[in-house]
Amino acid sequence: MVKNGEYIYARANDIIMIESCDHLVNVYLAYDDKIKRTMRYDTLKDFLSQLPQNQFIRLGRFCAVNVDRLSGGNYNQQSFEFDFKVSIKLKHAISLATFKNIGK
Repeated sequence: MVKNGEYIYARANDIIMIESCDHLVNVYLAYDDKIKRTMRYDTLKDFLSQLPQNQFIRLGRFCAVNVDRLSGGNYNQQSFEFDFKVSIKLKHAISLATFKNIGK
């Protein structure tokens, strides 16, 4: 990934969440208690095809999360918590049924 001329290299385990907007994906990387967000010109479907299928779950049309690092979620606030440390609020709403099916 490139951001402002800066290359960002990440392992699949460093990625905690991916959000899509048209042909851009926002990739959220977690390091200790900090989150770094970067953008990439790609579709969510194509980006997920490059990652381990058993580690990432797609939630609707706009979002995917790393299930190995997911520690909770709040439907009312439309947010996810990762590693019991950091939370990310979603830009696109996810249904209650989708929240209930995570981890099943």
